[in-house]
Amino acid sequence: MKSETIPLVSIIIPTYKRSETLIRAINSALNQTYSNIEVIIVDDNADFPEVRNSNLKLLNAYPEIKLVCNERNLGGGMSRNEGIKIATGEYVAFLDDDDEYLPTKIEKQINRFLSINDENVALIYCYAEMVNVDKSTYTYYMDYEDKPLLENIKHCLAPTSFWLCKKEKLIEVGGFENISSRQDASLITKLILNNYSVYRTPEILLRYYWHNSLNGISKRSVKTVNAEIQYKEMFNKIALENNLDLEKINYANYLFAYRIAREYVAIGMRKPAFKQFNEMCKYKIFSVNNARILLTIIFNGIYMKLSILKNRKRIGI
Repeated sequence: MKSETIPLVSIIIPTYKRSETLIRAINSALNQTYSNIEVIIVDDNADFPEVRNSNLKLLNAYPEIKLVCNERNLGGGMSRNEGIKIATGEYVAFLDDDDEYLPTKIEKQINRFLSINDENVALIYCYAEMVNVDKSTYTYYMDYEDKPLLENIKHCLAPTSFWLCKKEKLIEVGGFENISSRQDASLITKLILNNYSVYRTPEILLRYYWHNSLNGISKRSVKTVNAEIQYKEMFNKIALENNLDLEKINYANYLFAYRIAREYVAIGMRKPAFKQFNEMCKYKIFSVNNARILLTIIFNGIYMKLSILKNRKRIGI
């Protein structure tokens, strides 16, 4: 099939302080078996001129690549939106600068798009080989399709590198939110709330490099909590505008309260965590999550007190 007769796919790669892995991501995008692609790099290193200069030198070898240099640091979500603005493809895919596509990713996801008899399909995700910092690997996958709203709020169906999307539908829902995390989950939620469908290609088509510690706590912060709260506010606004069933809204807010409580506990903020526990109880949904978060708050408090006493004893107070 000639490239002129198949849809153009724009692959958007936002990059921030990762010149050493960017080349791997670029090559995996360019080496796709699907021929009709354009690659767009969005450099978000406005605050790091040495990194930007390194990227510019690297990209001299790739004249076919489109380049956007943000004038200020925008973060991942807003950088992807900048890429969408100049994308000319009917379809858009995203690739983090430290991940890599397997050669048939775009081809198989396009074929899946074209095989689905659903005019509302907006996003296809795939499975991935997760690669930890210690080089161990495992398969990451979700198996939800159509409009799995609550499942996506519980656990994001798939990070952005897993996706292939219809560009017009991303634009219609306003693209990515300006939040520091959960950008992927919040966009999937916006699509579902606007009656668009999500499907999967049930194959490993990506290597996804995982940098968090095993429990993820090292990267948690007040910003992470605030992002979760912003996500919740966005959900409620769109859910009410679209007359979502009240039972679903309540269950979603129960899930948000659980997630926010868990984030507060992770950064040692017990009082707001307990407030979120009370919010969970308000919805009268009985789940193991209720006991789990309450016990976590209690034992976290005991652990903190013991740590303080241990430190006082060590320094002789």
